Amino acid sequence: RDPTGGVQLAEVHTSAAWVGHKISRLQEETGVRVAFVTRLGEAILPSSQTVLQEGDLVHVMMRTDEVHK
Repeated sequence: RDPTGGVQLAEVHTSAAWVGHKISRLQEETGVRVAFVTRLGEAILPSSQTVLQEGDLVHVMMRTDEVHK
């Protein structure tokens, strides 16, 4: 394991493929952790049951060595 590894906060626009799916599924399938979601200009702290909507801007934490995957 690389001891210099870190995490990065990234903004991800919700793709059409993820609209209607729960945050928990996004996290499980991609390995990211959702920090918060900007929806209609307002930041929300989602639960694992929050459903992604068209236009959501998802702020995710990910390992820096996985940013380009």
